[in-house]
Parts: sequence; structure tokens; C-alpha cells
Amino acid sequence: LDSRNRSEPELGLVWNISTTGISMLLSEAPKVGASLTGTLITMDGEKAHALAIRVIHVKKLETGDYLIGGHFATAFTEDELRPFVA
Repeated sequence: LDSRNRSEPELGLVWNISTTGISMLLSEAPKVGASLTGTLITMDGEKAHALAIRVIHVKKLETGDYLIGGHFATAFTEDELRPFVA
């Protein structure tokens, strides 16, 4: 994800993804309602897709990480989503 007052982009681990939204693990909590932008990249680095997310929920986990859920500003098509689904 693009920096939120940081010099480096923030990496997130995608937990679940659909054509309309995403859940991911982050090390820092965004605010509910925040707009986040970034790039979704496949594990092999072969495919990438720009994304914008509106944060819908944030939950702190026992590990200290945060599980966030958000809706995409623009939904993915099935073809756009396919490379990112195992």
C-alpha cells in the first residue's frame, strides 16, 4: 500500500479477495473510512493491478497485527481477479 506518513510502502498479506473487496493483514491500523491506494502483486511478480480501498473494518489480532476489510473503489472483473486467486 502507498505510504501513510511513511517513507516506504506498507506491505500487507491478502487474507481474502473478491471482485468487490479485500481483507488483509497489516502491521499498522488504518482508520475505518480511510481511503488506501496501492498495488496488488502476484507472488511471482508476474501480474500487478492498481487498487483503491475504502476501509470498512479493522480488528487488532493477538499477534499485534491488524485484520482490515475494505471495498474496492472500482470492482475487479473476474478476469482481473483470476491471477490473484489460488
